[in-house]
Amino acid sequence: MDTTSLGSIDSAAFDPGQWEDGAYTLDVGETRISLRTPADSATLTLSHDDAAGTEALVTATADGNVTLRLDVPLGDAAGFWHPDAGWERTLPADWSAWRSLSLVRSAPVGCLYDTAGRSLLALATDRTVQETRIRFGVSEERKRFGVWLRLSLAAGQTCRVRICAPGTTMAAALRRLRQWLAALPDGEPLPVPEFARTPVYSTWYAFTQDVTAAEVEEEAALAAALGCGQLFLDDGWQLHGNGRGYAGCGDWQPDPVKFPDFRAHISTVRRTGLHCTAWIAPLLLGEHSSAYQAWAPYAPQYLFPIPGF
Repeated sequence: MDTTSLGSIDSAAFDPGQWEDGAYTLDVGETRISLRTPADSATLTLSHDDAAGTEALVTATADGNVTLRLDVPLGDAAGFWHPDAGWERTLPADWSAWRSLSLVRSAPVGCLYDTAGRSLLALATDRTVQETRIRFGVSEERKRFGVWLRLSLAAGQTCRVRICAPGTTMAAALRRLRQWLAALPDGEPLPVPEFARTPVYSTWYAFTQDVTAAEVEEEAALAAALGCGQLFLDDGWQLHGNGRGYAGCGDWQPDPVKFPDFRAHISTVRRTGLHCTAWIAPLLLGEHSSAYQAWAPYAPQYLFPIPGF
């Protein structure tokens, strides 16, 4: 079973040795860091960022597949936040399923917090692009909470993990991690335009894929009067944008029936005072698109048809 649902478990894949310390183990305050690797080519180094040694930067260097575990006493822990948590803020067991992190899925950041909202273990890694497997959960027997990172490193390649000082608020800890990620090479986030901070009207919730230029323009005028700053033209505006599936994705041309003059439509929306953004999914390549023949050989994975779509 391979799922990203926090409520899913995979007891068959539970590793009884996942709590055993590897050949390379370090303690930073109450945080234990352990590196396991099937090879003998891994090293683990630790550097402190301040005089008190409450923050740490852990660097794992290896050649091959490695598993890095960070764990702390459970204490008064109440939940584990991560970017893909959604409404799931509970404490899963340590047999919860592995999930993937990458450029297109969540971010390598997490924070265990207590009932007062204080951080118990806040961490981030510099693997913001490459795929990393992650698992986290509570050991009932050990009364500890662990985070496991499973990754593949080429010879001499490193993975850096930043650990924030415990005891601050979760917001403060995540702010520190954000600053660290932004300081990485090419890590500076893109500037946020001011209109992105205003309320957004999305066409999806009223029309799903059944959008037309006339209907959207009428809704845009009403949204502007209510104080919205942007209209988000969701899935359905594009050619083959019907049936909820993604088989038509790839060309990103307006549907000539729904939007006979797309340029004029955008101009009409903008005259209401709204900015306009059209939904695209640049990493999806559908079989019905004209781009499919040219780009299919370079697509890394085939998504089987979704039943009912």
